[in-house]
Amino acid sequence: MEVDSEVMKLQILKRNFMSNKYRYEADLNIKLPEKKAALTDTISRVKKDIEMRNNDPIYVNVPVQVSLPIEDDVQSASVDQSSDSDSKGDSTDKEKDADSRPFEMTIMGKTYDNRTDAAKYLNACFSKVVPGEPALEVGNYAGFAIKVFKDMDYITNHVQFKIQLKGSMTYTIEASISSSGIGNVTRITNAVNGLDKQLTKFEERLQTTNDAIVATRAEYEKPFAKEDRLNELLQRQQEIVHILSEDDEKKDDAIDTEEISESNVDDNNVTSLDEGYNSIQHRVVV
Repeated sequence: MEVDSEVMKLQILKRNFMSNKYRYEADLNIKLPEKKAALTDTISRVKKDIEMRNNDPIYVNVPVQVSLPIEDDVQSASVDQSSDSDSKGDSTDKEKDADSRPFEMTIMGKTYDNRTDAAKYLNACFSKVVPGEPALEVGNYAGFAIKVFKDMDYITNHVQFKIQLKGSMTYTIEASISSSGIGNVTRITNAVNGLDKQLTKFEERLQTTNDAIVATRAEYEKPFAKEDRLNELLQRQQEIVHILSEDDEKKDDAIDTEEISESNVDDNNVTSLDEGYNSIQHRVVV
């Protein structure tokens, strides 16, 4: 029937609606609050790292520079350090021109104020670790512990060199071993200089998450748009069932009446036959 068909369609729509509602409920109660809490904690940690950086003598009263270009004389992510010492060039002078702040980095307990020397000994630290082992702490820059480690890319069978900066947060940097370039030192300084941008990104994500919470709650609180129509049809469906049920009962009553009538006729016939038989017997006896 037409009513049954429309009821079925609306019930399917409502099941889909309720499925989405349960998902919104899970997002509101679990997923989004967890994401908000994680971002809030990350923002707090990054702010602590920025404060630590700004209080370091290297950064006190010196504006944070923009990111510097990475200079690697020979880039490789799959070979060990080269010992070529004839290609230092003028990279140190270029770095000094690009970043006017004083430089100071501690590697294996020794402090260097020259980027080229720091890069040389930093790169040498990669020979002390093997792929898969925990990161090895080898130095410090602006209050951040410097760690190095190696990962094995089993698809390409190449070794990947990486640096970690550990403050309140841990920041992982893709490294490169070069003959005399200062690329890894520049990567470290760029990462530290770029904390403000990282903070902005996390704050934007937090705002997006807050907006998602508001939007999701609005969707969750929406009623099923065709609830009234569905209830109306369900009531009509019950009325039809009731009417059909009454018709069936009337038919059953009519059938029962006919059966009773036929039964009475049969009983009367039996009675007449009995009376006739008795009369015959009476005559015979007389």
